[in-house]
Amino acid sequence: MNQPLLSVVVPTKRSRLDELSRQAIASALSIASPNIEIVLHVDDDLQGNQHAIDVPTFAATFQDSRIRWFLNPEPLTMTQNWEMAIGRATGEYLIIIGDDDSIRPEVLQFAEWAKKHNLDNVLGNGNVQYYWPSYPAIKNAGTVIGLDINGRISFPDIKKTIIKNSFGPKMLHYQLQPEIYHGLVRRSTLERMKAVTGRYVGSAIPDLYFAFAFAPFVKKYAIVDYPFSLAGYSMKGNSGKFKKNAVSIEQKNYTLEKWPSSIPQTKDFVSLYAKCKLDAYKDSGQEHLIKNMQPFAVYAQCFLNSPHSMTRFKNLRGQFRTYLQEEKIFSIAGFTRLFLWILYYIIVRINLKMPYALHLFEREHNVIYKKKPDFKYKAETIEEANGKLTEWLLAKGLTVQKVLFRA
Repeated sequence: MNQPLLSVVVPTKRSRLDELSRQAIASALSIASPNIEIVLHVDDDLQGNQHAIDVPTFAATFQDSRIRWFLNPEPLTMTQNWEMAIGRATGEYLIIIGDDDSIRPEVLQFAEWAKKHNLDNVLGNGNVQYYWPSYPAIKNAGTVIGLDINGRISFPDIKKTIIKNSFGPKMLHYQLQPEIYHGLVRRSTLERMKAVTGRYVGSAIPDLYFAFAFAPFVKKYAIVDYPFSLAGYSMKGNSGKFKKNAVSIEQKNYTLEKWPSSIPQTKDFVSLYAKCKLDAYKDSGQEHLIKNMQPFAVYAQCFLNSPHSMTRFKNLRGQFRTYLQEEKIFSIAGFTRLFLWILYYIIVRINLKMPYALHLFEREHNVIYKKKPDFKYKAETIEEANGKLTEWLLAKGLTVQKVLFRA
């Protein structure tokens, strides 16, 4: 059997084999080419449930031999499921999507272009998002939103990107960071990373871990201002859990591990992000970047997010005191710096709630920061959302052929 050019990897659970995941798989199968495979990796979180959907039957409904399905007999964490799913894929390039996301037909052309130009990673426009009607946000539910699509292609300096995104607990320039979630990744580069880290993904947030651990192994990558996939936000996905501030069992267990005092050990997502980043740096030999993570900024965000009770507040304050003691920082100086960071984040959050015209500052190319969208349409399904997006792109004269011709 010839090696396919592209593997579309869909890690999911047996309990989530529904209409949303059906549309995710169907979107990949709509690409009429034998040079693609769909890896459906399912963990059996419904053991013993005789009424649960049978995976072979579910896969067989598509009547397409390009689907390779795998059922793990034991329940898996999201990270374990991703790790095994990536290992099953055989394509020269891989892309992971969620079971409420969608792949667009242009993705194969971008994979061909990536191979021709010897690229380790290709990122598409991440500012197109579809909010399923089940998404717990009345404002955006049942809509597709996008901005800043112009078809340009850039080739960022990976070393500069790594440094830019090393500051703080997360990524200030997240759209520059190499990624496998909605990003095309070359298999050979992926294996070079694993030879050092011992794994493809880690931590409680596998895509974030991958982004930081994979970057130093990238020699050349591209960002195309054109969507070859569509991120879906639904109640069953992590985005819905984030919206309701709910964490998974995996993430709760993650907070029971031994953490350094520089990261507050809470269930706050800022803590999880920071610990994930720390793990990725250690595994991939980037320990020199850990000093850039700004523990005071991490603690400041957690103080603003976490203290829903006096007990939690006291616990967080105790951890911060421990950090100051271990770093031999005077309490007055430490709490002053913390207060200044808290004040900064308060200003940031006030800024985000202002009407667009009154913004004090904004983060360029970021839907989250309330920049006016270029388009916004109602759509009951992600298939319909893709149709609206295609119509909009054609109306602007943007086709994948024109985009790649410019390159």
